[in-house]
Amino acid sequence: MSNNNPLALMATTLLACAMTVACSVSTASAGPGIAKRGIEQVSVSGNGVHRFSESIEHSTTVTETGITILSTEVIDLFGDLNGQILYHPVTEIDFGNQVLVNTGHQVFSGTVAGSAPVLIYDDKFRFDVDLAKGQVRGEVYLDRSLAGPRMFCELKVEGPVAPPGQNSEFTYEGTCWGLGLKKDGGISSPAGNLPKN
Repeated sequence: MSNNNPLALMATTLLACAMTVACSVSTASAGPGIAKRGIEQVSVSGNGVHRFSESIEHSTTVTETGITILSTEVIDLFGDLNGQILYHPVTEIDFGNQVLVNTGHQVFSGTVAGSAPVLIYDDKFRFDVDLAKGQVRGEVYLDRSLAGPRMFCELKVEGPVAPPGQNSEFTYEGTCWGLGLKKDGGISSPAGNLPKN
């Protein structure tokens, strides 16, 4: 039996959008009802510092092509995403091809485009590092809200490879969907406007 109650249909739509990024992406064209309920889509950008100097290495395993490292690290984010990431990467280094790949788990704690504080989990990120060229490129999928307003973010990250043991700076840009976002985005800080080590 179908339910034609407009409030029930809106509640069902909001719940579905809060649970899946795919639905959230389409909220901009889903009509004014959803926008009035606070679900917004915004473009985000900013920069950050990966604090390698404070990383904790848990284990190093020799592989056929190089090594695998398990560690705990902290990343500071500035701009539209303002806060910190607790980063638990699985780092696989291939010495022959001079490449490094990071996957694993991370949790962002902070604000997104003027939102209330949130905790968002990501276990789908991937960073590819070309050690020969000194370039880092990555994709981040903050897609599981743990606390605060429902929020989802997809980001692209770029930056140079830092010298061993030194902190690295990077920039990010992407899109976030969720409750309590400001349509004009948050307060962005210019690239390079980072605290010095």
